[in-house]
This record gives sequence, C-alpha cells and structure tokens, in this order.
Amino acid sequence: MISNAGLNIAPQVSASGKYVVYGSTQSGAYRIWIAAIDGSNPKQLTDRGRDDFPVITPDERWVVYAAFGPETRGLWKVSVDGGAPIRLTEGYYNKPVVSPDGKSIAALFLESANSPDARPDKIAILPIEGGVPLKTFSIQDSPTAGTYIRWSRDGRSIVYNQVKDNIANLWSQPIAGGTPSQISNFKEGYIYSFSFSTDGKQIAISRGNYTRDAILVTSGD
Repeated sequence: MISNAGLNIAPQVSASGKYVVYGSTQSGAYRIWIAAIDGSNPKQLTDRGRDDFPVITPDERWVVYAAFGPETRGLWKVSVDGGAPIRLTEGYYNKPVVSPDGKSIAALFLESANSPDARPDKIAILPIEGGVPLKTFSIQDSPTAGTYIRWSRDGRSIVYNQVKDNIANLWSQPIAGGTPSQISNFKEGYIYSFSFSTDGKQIAISRGNYTRDAILVTSGD
C-alpha cells in the first residue's frame, strides 16, 4: 500500500477508512505523512524535529502527533490538508490517542526525564484543545515491547498493555478513577500492539516472544 525508500511506521487509519497517516523517513528524517487509504496521493504534513505516532481525530480534520525534537518536544496537531502545526502541550508525551467523541487526548507521559533512558510512568488525559493534563494515572511502562494505549469504544476507560513477571496482559483504567482491572489472561509472551474493532467488541493483538543471543567477539591474537 505504501512503498518508498524510507522507513514507514505507526500507521493509523481514519474513522471512515478514507485516510491513513504514518511516520516516515522518506524525506530524510521522521516526519508525519498522510495518504489515501490505497496509498495514493501521499503528502508530507510536518518538516521539523522528529515527529511520530500520528492519529486522526474522529472528524478527520486534524492529525495529532508526538514530537521529540529538543525545541518541539510535546504534542501537536496539524490539518489533514497541511499548513502550520499547532502546539498542544510541551513535555515528554508519547503515543497519543484521541477519544471516540473527539474531545480528549490520552498519551503516555513522563513528568520529568532524569536520564536519557527514562520511560513514561503515567497516562495523561488532556482536552483536545491542549494544555496541562486534566488527569494522570500511574503505570509501569513495558521496557521490552513498549506500552500502547487505546480508548475503549465507550470512552470511559483507557486500555493498555503491561508486563508483569515477563508476561504481558491488557489492563483497563477507568477515566473516572479507581483501580485498573486486568482484561486478558495470557500465560506467556509479550504484547507488541493491539487495537479494538470498530464496534469495540473484539481486540486484535500482536504478541509473541523475543529471542536474543549474546555473541563474544575476541581478537585472534
């Protein structure tokens, strides 16, 4: 569907199935691109810093994304037609997702980065207009496969993957507050990503295990 000389990642399809947005290095660095669902008419939407993890709002007017450049770090939005991006918030945010009613954004959040290897430790809920988080929920980020978050179809909870004892499962955090509940019961493996069906009744999950080998290279002398 999408074929070019770059690395293309994190594709997201719009609610109507008309568009696909994705991160791509085809112009030399990570930028946000949009194309028709068949891959035709690709268009670059951003051109500064490192931009990634785009998602289209339900009304298909805006693309919300995370920026990681030293001058651009935070959440932004840009029109699906292009134009100047608009900053929504500053700080260490990642993997934003827009609520089904289009009124809120959830994103992985790190209040302060004490080291370059620091990982998100919260889920933040922000208004679609941007600003400071309205709510935050503590999580344990998955250092192996990475944490992903999704809104439930009724907009009442955030579902995320979490690793405990080297096993990943899905958890649901009510937006109203309270204790998260485990909603899957896998006995092994990691979750790489997941997504709800349009009606919210099924979940597609990409999962498996990592295989790594340590190789010692020594001099022949």
